[in-house]
Amino acid sequence: MNSLSFHEALETIGRSLIFPRQEKILLRNDLAWHFVRLSTAVRDFTIEFSISRFDPEDIRSVRNLIQSVIRTLLAIDPDTTLFDINAVNVEQESLATDQNQRRRGQKKEEQLGTPQEILGLVARLLANPANALVQAMIACTTDCDNALIFLGGQHHSLRPSHTPQNLAVSLHALSMAMIAFDEADVVLMDESKLHPAASTFPEVISLFLFVHPLRQAADNVQALSSKILSMHQNRRCWTPQLPSYPWQKQLNRSNAQVRHDRGGLTAGFYFRTKTQLERTLGDLQSRPFVPSGRKDEASAPQGTSTQRSAQPNAKVLSKTSKTSDQKTIRHQVWELSHRMQGFEARFAFKVVLVTTLLSVPAWLEQSRQWWNDSEIWWTVVTVWLMTHPRVSGTFQDLAARLLCVALGAIWGGLAFAAGDGNPYVMAVFAAVFMIPMMHRYTQSAHPRSGLIGCISFTVVSLGAVTDENRHPISTIAWTRGLAFAVGILASILTNWVMWPFVARHELKKSLATMMLHLAILYRSVTSKYIYYNEEQAPSAEDIERSEMLEGRLREGFVRIRQLLELTRHEI
Repeated sequence: MNSLSFHEALETIGRSLIFPRQEKILLRNDLAWHFVRLSTAVRDFTIEFSISRFDPEDIRSVRNLIQSVIRTLLAIDPDTTLFDINAVNVEQESLATDQNQRRRGQKKEEQLGTPQEILGLVARLLANPANALVQAMIACTTDCDNALIFLGGQHHSLRPSHTPQNLAVSLHALSMAMIAFDEADVVLMDESKLHPAASTFPEVISLFLFVHPLRQAADNVQALSSKILSMHQNRRCWTPQLPSYPWQKQLNRSNAQVRHDRGGLTAGFYFRTKTQLERTLGDLQSRPFVPSGRKDEASAPQGTSTQRSAQPNAKVLSKTSKTSDQKTIRHQVWELSHRMQGFEARFAFKVVLVTTLLSVPAWLEQSRQWWNDSEIWWTVVTVWLMTHPRVSGTFQDLAARLLCVALGAIWGGLAFAAGDGNPYVMAVFAAVFMIPMMHRYTQSAHPRSGLIGCISFTVVSLGAVTDENRHPISTIAWTRGLAFAVGILASILTNWVMWPFVARHELKKSLATMMLHLAILYRSVTSKYIYYNEEQAPSAEDIERSEMLEGRLREGFVRIRQLLELTRHEI
């Protein structure tokens, strides 16, 4: 799972390193999706028992490095004119004269003043080094992909005729390309013909906005290649890996086999991501803003207005800290009542209500015998299995589940009737029916239909074998099948009527919330990275926290895009 996720992410990175090219929204969406998917793949690896060559810490490091590469690639404008041949040929004669004068140590009498001349100078100095840098990054990305595929043991299935290349050679070539690019950049910055007002031209700015993020991406690719090279050189044997994910977080997470239900993954991750974002940015928003003093007030003597103005801020900080640490009883009651309005309480109420109503015939004398003989209590079990805490279900889900129930009941009856209960005949029928149903349960986007089909076949076929009253097989098939069908109808109709999950409504709320989150992050970024005092420069911890916030915000946008896709299935 991890090597496949890394393989697809690195392939997308390789496609995004093709310059120049038109901006493609689908490619940017793929990069953002892989940014989020890598975290999910690493979480799945550390939450389960597995046998692998990968160490969990190495997997986390590779995940972070690939996300850093994706982060820098998303900041690059791919539609660049740096590699335009016409721009390279601009003012060739004057540039050749400029080189001869520079060798003699002569000063320039004129400076390039037009955007076309400056573009030609930048392209002449940086086009070839940047192209070599891009090619070296592509080679390193390909070799990293090959090394991870080899370590994951999937080189026979993914690339049967391809062996891992020498990643060390590609890494050395990337280092040489980075050195050549840096030397060309230094020559450009020291170029005397570069007009001081060159930074005011939009065309020149667009070139620098391409080459500088490209150089940052090269640093990240180099760090990624160094890490994977170390893993490949010190590769381990296949060893069992115990779960290393914190158990407090495991209680709120599920593995890939559980969450692949269509809609369940989107809705569950959407609410989890939304709650996490609101908690993180709520703490950031609640911090009081204490403006720093003026420079001329910094040298004021003690007892002046500067010292007096700091005292009210200290009082404000102490008051806010006390109120945040101490929660009143009224606030605790509000939190409890607000929690009772969440999806857990609503889901519990719906299940209890439907279960109670469907179990009424079991408590009545006139229907108790019929309830037990026909095993109508499978209706209640079906409600437990089919009711989803997040997703209401669609007509497509309803039709698929009813069809699988009917097929399971009919096929189970035929399995018993074909050999009069012969176990070998029933085993053959079970193999023919269970293989496609298990595939639907484990691999498709409608696993609940495959699950209920398997249960329906098992209950009908084995129920006929264990039936002491010797009812006809047709009676057993239609009574059990009808019980399953009633349970499916009750679960889906209840989800439609009582507190349904409507993606359109959640989409409106999420868009408004994300606008607020963007405003909070904009305020934080401008105050921390643009307007700050010299002694309050951003530290490595601040940068790491900002990258974490960016990752969560990017995941929030991915979940919103998935919500938008869910609206297609709504009536």
